Amino acid sequence: MLLSPLADPRVTIAAVVSPFERAQLDAAGAGCFSVLHQRSVPEAVRAVRERRIDAVVVSVHQCGRDQVDAVDQLVRGFPEIPTVALVTRSDPVVPELLLRLGATGVRHVVDVTAPAGWSRLRQLLLEPLSRPAARILARVFEVLVGLPSDTRLFLEYLVRVAPATPNVRQLARQTRIAPSTLVSRFTRAGLPSPKTYLAGIRLLYASQFLEQEGLSVSDVAYRL
Repeated sequence: MLLSPLADPRVTIAAVVSPFERAQLDAAGAGCFSVLHQRSVPEAVRAVRERRIDAVVVSVHQCGRDQVDAVDQLVRGFPEIPTVALVTRSDPVVPELLLRLGATGVRHVVDVTAPAGWSRLRQLLLEPLSRPAARILARVFEVLVGLPSDTRLFLEYLVRVAPATPNVRQLARQTRIAPSTLVSRFTRAGLPSPKTYLAGIRLLYASQFLEQEGLSVSDVAYRL
């Protein structure tokens, strides 16, 4: 089962930035990550509750005193989701704002006024994609040693897309394989159905989501 590179899942980030920064961020994310723009940090928190968000980007220049408490809620409630402070211009108040954000637990700051800033941001935002999946895949590959490369690729892809893939028909469409062909491959190999694997992996994600204090059972069900 060979996968097309076009089928690779993308990182989705929630961003609270100015209109000028929005255009820059969208350009930086082209082909790497998709951006869900929010008008405030509380709206970003709401987005994290309602859908899969891999990271949150908050412009330091948009983060006044009234937003700091919301950032604190975001970081404490969703420690597994990186919050990145973005610096896009020189500003005398930036050091003070960074100190406030650091006090909330924000650990990632990217200054895109530096030449390598946007590259650093892309690298940082692509890392979260593997965090929940890595916990699952580490155990899978620990048990299933010596897998053929194409089987390993398929399992890795299946684990990565499972949170946003509710059924086998959608999985088949994403992998560009006919649903009947996908099911028959599992049957001929004497394996449980792909539906069974997909449901099991989604439950593993649910258990990880429930480790985050900011998510309720209904939030997790909604996200999946």
